[in-house]
Amino acid sequence: MDTATFLTALWRGIQAFVRAVRQAVTQLFHQIIGVFFFVFFALGVAALVREWGRWTTANLAVTAVFTAVFAWFTAESFWRARKSQ
Repeated sequence: MDTATFLTALWRGIQAFVRAVRQAVTQLFHQIIGVFFFVFFALGVAALVREWGRWTTANLAVTAVFTAVFAWFTAESFWRARKSQ
């Protein structure tokens, strides 16, 4: 085997390895971010349940929007993690 063939094969192997590692790291990143978004979503739900009868409508609306946004971020993050498989 000559040097050019060896270097070409080595380069293609390195490219395949980097692609696989990048894909795994991207998927892991989206899953970890999704967990953080889920924690904020759960905190928003807990605040809504806890303060349902005590807060004004404006406070409940802001908390509901916060909760809905983080629910969307959670779903989107896990969807992107699944898409990157």
